Amino acid sequence: MLAAGSVLVERFVIESLIGLGGMGRVYRAHDRQSGRAVALKVMLDAAPDSNDAARFASEIRVLSELAHPGIVAYVAHGSTDEGLPFLAMELLEGEDLGARLLRAPLSVAECLVVLRRAASALAEAHRRGVVHRDLKPSNLFLRGGALDRLTLLDFGIARRAGATRALTATGAIVGTPGYMAPEQVEGARDLDPAADVFALGCVLYECLAGRPPFAADHLVAALAKILFDDPPPLERARPEIPAPLVALVARMLAKAPADRLPDAGAVLDALDALGEVDDAPAAALPEGLGRGELELVTVIIASRLARSNDATLAGEIGDEAVRVEAALRPELAARGASMERLVDGS
Repeated sequence: MLAAGSVLVERFVIESLIGLGGMGRVYRAHDRQSGRAVALKVMLDAAPDSNDAARFASEIRVLSELAHPGIVAYVAHGSTDEGLPFLAMELLEGEDLGARLLRAPLSVAECLVVLRRAASALAEAHRRGVVHRDLKPSNLFLRGGALDRLTLLDFGIARRAGATRALTATGAIVGTPGYMAPEQVEGARDLDPAADVFALGCVLYECLAGRPPFAADHLVAALAKILFDDPPPLERARPEIPAPLVALVARMLAKAPADRLPDAGAVLDALDALGEVDDAPAAALPEGLGRGELELVTVIIASRLARSNDATLAGEIGDEAVRVEAALRPELAARGASMERLVDGS
């Protein structure tokens, strides 16, 4: 841990610790070169050839290549005296969108401001071949609390579309449950910008309805909802939402990537096509919305608890699983059930 007053690369003076994440600590520091405060992310100790080190290096590379008013700005990078890599970014003051949504609902017009600003930033990333993979309200920061100054953060698990090297272990969930596209839930390796469009659709739905579209108390329930369920109709939560906007949200939340808008640039085009949207004050949502229309759904999870270290045996088990799955699908379909494989093989 860096002490207050210590200096990195004769440039950054550490002031205080302001955050701790899975890969590193974040400090407030003074940049002697610019005279401004910066956020300094220092990686936790890890082997240089580890996935964490590769992911941190990828975040530095991605952020250094992106320049947009709606994306947190890269300042510099380097290593501490102990050899730990660091990334310096502009320091943002304000609150994230998640905190803002907890304080008060947004009007329809404010929701469109959020969508346009987020899509504009995301379109720049997509234009450069970068898929964010973890879009959610806490990664959308409001400079000074202003919706029209929303800024996209945290490219820690971002990846270039079509990248060949996997930085995540097989079976690991990458992203945040509740905002992951179905193809992420299923463990697809080659995610394209349509996955970010789905996540942005989840954020927009939450802004409009006051709650996430796939909220659940259990991880598996959230993943099952993403794969099988449509979110509660927006019109039920906010009757004043214009039909074209409801249709746009539905297209962004389509289960199949081919049925979605392909990238954030297309989202901006669709937003322009909406034209003027009448504003209406945000209405408080009634408690227990939809409790009068309940539906019982059963989710069955089948998973192998123990994994074999023998490669041949593991291959045989995998082949058997494929045969069982192929036999089960038509039987389940005949009974009105469907089956999907999750990222961990369940």
